[in-house]
Amino acid sequence: MRQSGHPRGWPGHVVDHIVPLACGGADAPSNMQWQSTEEGKAKDKTERRAAATAPRVTPR
Repeated sequence: MRQSGHPRGWPGHVVDHIVPLACGGADAPSNMQWQSTEEGKAKDKTERRAAATAPRVTPR
């Protein structure tokens, strides 16, 4: 948030991982973006749906 010029947040917005952490995305500023709260909720809903139908991979 600091790097974007909004160190205390941006009203009506959330920080979103472009590639979700659950899908191997990095927890790094290069994988983050500001989204409106509405856009974030819609993306989360889509990602949850995709995760629920994705095949499970078991570690060896």
